[in-house]
Amino acid sequence: MVFTVDPNAGAFAVLQNKKQTGKSLAEAQAKADQAGKTDERHADSAVTLEGQLEGDASGLEAVKASLGRAASALDVASAAARKVSDLLSQLQEKAERGLDPDLDEGSRAVLNEAFATERDLIGDVIRDASFDGINAIARGGQSIAALTSANGRRAVEVPAQDLALGGPNVTLKPKQGLESVTAAADTLEAVVASRANVDKVQAVFEAGSESIDAQQSFIGKLSATIEAGVGNLVETSLESETANLQALQVKQALGVQPLPIANQRPQAILSLLK
Repeated sequence: MVFTVDPNAGAFAVLQNKKQTGKSLAEAQAKADQAGKTDERHADSAVTLEGQLEGDASGLEAVKASLGRAASALDVASAAARKVSDLLSQLQEKAERGLDPDLDEGSRAVLNEAFATERDLIGDVIRDASFDGINAIARGGQSIAALTSANGRRAVEVPAQDLALGGPNVTLKPKQGLESVTAAADTLEAVVASRANVDKVQAVFEAGSESIDAQQSFIGKLSATIEAGVGNLVETSLESETANLQALQVKQALGVQPLPIANQRPQAILSLLK
């Protein structure tokens, strides 16, 4: 076998590649260090901003709670107003029957008693229309209000609507009935007017509900945006440079492995000289 000694091109290429990788590794290390320093400054600013955002998020939670309470109170008031409207519809039917001049005394008494029972149910509905201490349809009831900003400077308010018998909306009086044709005519007029007024009250409640729903949707999106912002405060430059550094370290480790293979021929020649 003939051996020759010449420049080891394979080993030389491996060493050159190792040298280049080492240079890139040093540059990557420097970038990672710089990114770390930059992110430290960003982190300091982020801590302050994060505290502010968390304070905003806490304030928005209070707004959401206020809106939720108002929405529930309004749902109860709206349901009660619909029930009052239904009762007035039934009372109108009975009042129209009471206009019949041929109605005998016994039948009129039965009709009047049924009318009085349904009429008095309006008072029961009103008494039960409370939520968390708020009754927006009682005489002297409370308006439904909710915060719409964390600083409390803005709010939405739905005014109370009195649906008590003999009030501004339900003009039917507590003792009004169908004792006679004349009484039935007066009662019917009051019932018809009351139904029209209650329809307006329901429109007020529906508008208030739409306003509160819109505010709840807006506050929910704003709260979600702030929560996402808190998680995005620290930049990802350090993570990127660190990943690049780790990749070059692996490349360097793998790059030196071909060196023993490239040096096999010179080693063989040296072994003959021993």
